[in-house]
Amino acid sequence: AKYKNTEYVYIGEHKVANRITGFTNRAFRRLGFGATFQVHPYLMDIVNKIQKSDFDCVLVENRAEYMPYLRKKVNVPLLLHVHNDHLCKDYFLANKIYKSTDKFLAVSEYVKNRILTIDSKSNKVAVLRNVIDVERFMNVPPAGREEVRQRYNIQPKDTVFAFFGRITPSKGVGELVEAFLKLAKKHSNVKLLVVGAKWFG
Repeated sequence: AKYKNTEYVYIGEHKVANRITGFTNRAFRRLGFGATFQVHPYLMDIVNKIQKSDFDCVLVENRAEYMPYLRKKVNVPLLLHVHNDHLCKDYFLANKIYKSTDKFLAVSEYVKNRILTIDSKSNKVAVLRNVIDVERFMNVPPAGREEVRQRYNIQPKDTVFAFFGRITPSKGVGELVEAFLKLAKKHSNVKLLVVGAKWFG
């Protein structure tokens, strides 16, 4: 196996339960109750797996709302990797999440500072940036590079700017395009490559 010390456990996403949860959350908001959090089968399956295993800690990826429930159910250190700026003093579960989490790993100083609005003196927040091994992408076969250049009419002297991610307003793609159009008026040899979808995946 490629990852000798890694075990992948796949848990079904419970599409029906997710739809019910989404429907009830929308209903609560329309009735003026604000945001809510409901435990659904997917999270229960995760807890069941943790309780039956011997983990040293649990790292949760960007699901801050899971933390209070996990804290009640498991007795290991809980780490939360925070990818966006939603978790701050104004978030409806902020205090419960803060008390339930042993360590926050923020993707940037900005996200770290947002979390610190909950407790400015906290020592539970650190920065762990999203990075890649650029060497893996430096030796692209010439045939593959040429295919992409021909498909998108990229000339040898063109400078290419690339965006990889979800194509949604929260990612700032609109602002990126507006800025690029201004740049393109001054420089004719620039291209913008936007790669992604409207949702995860």
